[in-house]
Order: sequence, then C-alpha cells, then structure tokens
Amino acid sequence: MATMAGMKASLAKHNQHPVAYAGMTTVGSAAIPVLLACLFVLVPLISSCGERGHVKPMGPQETRARAILRPKVSFSEASLEEMIEYFQTWTKDVELEKGVDGRFNIVPLDDAPGITINIDRKDITLHEALRICVAQAGMIVTYRDEAALVHKPDHLPQIVEVGSLLMARAKAIVLPQVDFDGATVAEAAGYFQTKSTELDPSHQGINIVIKPGLEKAKPITLYLKRIPLSEALYLAALQANVKLESEGNSLVLSPK
Repeated sequence: MATMAGMKASLAKHNQHPVAYAGMTTVGSAAIPVLLACLFVLVPLISSCGERGHVKPMGPQETRARAILRPKVSFSEASLEEMIEYFQTWTKDVELEKGVDGRFNIVPLDDAPGITINIDRKDITLHEALRICVAQAGMIVTYRDEAALVHKPDHLPQIVEVGSLLMARAKAIVLPQVDFDGATVAEAAGYFQTKSTELDPSHQGINIVIKPGLEKAKPITLYLKRIPLSEALYLAALQANVKLESEGNSLVLSPK
C-alpha cells in the first residue's frame, strides 16, 4: 500500500505540469480569455447555420402543385401568357375530374416580351414543369396560399401588408371567380367593391379608394378561382405595382 508521504509526493509531482491525470489538461488562467473569445465567435456561427438550415413548410398551393402529376407536358415556342394559360387549363381539367371547377391560380408579375418557352417531359408535376418553363423566361416562382407568383428574381413580390379588421372582413368574402384581361386599377377596384357588397352577408361591402396618380399603373390580367377578396386585392396590387393600405374604414390603392 502507498504511504501517505508517497501520495503527497505524487500529487506534488502532478501539480508541477499543465497536463494532468488521465490525459486531462489543466488550463491556466491566461488561457481563459482565449477560450471566451472562441466561444464569442463560434456561438453566433452555429446559430446562423441552424437558421439557414431551417426549412420553411410548404403552403397549400405549393403542396398542390407538387401533387398534380401529368403523364406528358409538351409545347414549343409558347409565350409566357400562353404557357400560363396552358397550365391553368390543364389544372382545370384535373379539378373537373374531381368534380370541382377550378384552375390553379398563376399570377405573372413581370412581362417577358420576345421570350419563347419549350418543354417536352413525361411524368412531371405541375411544380417541376412550371419551374422549368419560367426559368426559360429568366423568372422564378414564389408561392402564396392562394396563387403561384411568376416574377423576375430581383423583383421581390412585396407591397405594404395590410393587417386590419377591414382586411379580416375582406378575407371572409370569397369570390367565385376573378377574370381581368388588361383591367385598369379603377376597373378592378370597382369590381371588387361591387362583389364585396353582393357577397357580404351584411351587404356592407368593402370601401375601396383610388388615390390620384394610378392612371398609368400596369394593367391587371388575372384569372382566379375561389379566392378571398383580401388575396385578390393583394394580387391585383402586386401586378399593378401599387400600394395597398388600410386607412380608417377604407382599403386604399395608391402609387408607390
């Protein structure tokens, strides 16, 4: 058995070196600031990596687009407008097979003059076919709950978000169909206001105000099915490139 004097001598020997028993390192007080500095750098990096790795859940339109499958998609030399009409007609046929009359809502926010689109693929989903086609026009697809937006990568689909009781009322009013072909902002707003009065159970409708300066706003071409008035207004404002705001008891469309 080891004597008490031998144990003391062994402990004293270990205390003379920075490397201690069982491979553990005894860190001197001078190394503590270095470790703290490393943690200060590494913790934000680890956190940001976690945020970048977070996958945003798919909304209903993207989920639907990935579920609609077609045995073959083939067309050539189509314009952006013809391509969108093709996909909307295709999805309408798919919905009719289920006993529902509805198209997949696709809203172009940018034009692509002179661009032609070609595709010849088998067993392809709507999501993949749409992605391939819009890429040929130098565009991307951004999904909202009620529609797929087709736009240039540097044209982020953002307008002033309206969070108000008035927009909550507008969300509860569902339009069976919206069919605009080059409508002005004033024409679209008039249609929305009339329909909101017809479909509102209280028949109060939604008051929509047009501010001066929208005479030269981009024309609105939309074909939408079963869509809340709030979303239809939002998409019309996006396409016309105007602001949508809430002021008092009115929803207001005005120049950016």
